[in-house]
Amino acid sequence: MKAVKGFAARLMMAVLVGALPVASWAAGDKSSVRINSATHTAIGALGPGDVLTVRASGTPVSTATFSVPGVGTGHAMAELSPGNYEGRVILPSALADGNVTVAVTFSNGGQTATRQTDMPLALASTRAAETPAVTLTSPDPGGRVSSQFVVEGTTVPGAAVEVVATERASAPVGAAVTEVRAVQARGVADAQGRFAIPVNMGSLNESASVELSITTTRPNGTVSRDVTTSLTAIGD
Repeated sequence: MKAVKGFAARLMMAVLVGALPVASWAAGDKSSVRINSATHTAIGALGPGDVLTVRASGTPVSTATFSVPGVGTGHAMAELSPGNYEGRVILPSALADGNVTVAVTFSNGGQTATRQTDMPLALASTRAAETPAVTLTSPDPGGRVSSQFVVEGTTVPGAAVEVVATERASAPVGAAVTEVRAVQARGVADAQGRFAIPVNMGSLNESASVELSITTTRPNGTVSRDVTTSLTAIGD
């Protein structure tokens, strides 16, 4: 009987001793912080006033920030869905030309983890947007268009392009010009920055004025209204 009790005691002790490392590992795994991925959305160099967007994934319910040399540290990132974070910052006016490393930091339960983005960030001391972002090649400013025409031009490669064509009815001298309707059309510039966006107005009144407005959204998130021109309708 004593032998049985001794064996049982030794067995229980072995189980308890063997279980301790498992319990310790499990607790450590739950409290560890990890960053699975870290990226930024910039394509090409960013300059003063441009928007930098940084995204990361990892441990949910963490405090996430990112830092950029020459721009600042501790920029907050919001948790858009469990474990997925995003943060933005407008780049300051004083920037040095060159590549820098963007670093993301997660904090959770007293622990921290840091990871660099997959690609370095190219910075420019002058903003590319200071030059015209869109060059309109067709239709010619002041030209004549029918109810269906194609807007062609060049802009930043990969930029989203929105065209708004607004027909304004002709009015007697001294009378207010009445807006008839506006038509939207969208497209994306190719790898060379070229775009061709069909516009269908349905029908146009003879000699009506057509105001053409082009807005671009660059891959880095910068939005600008770049071109506004007036055309003359050829009646259908």
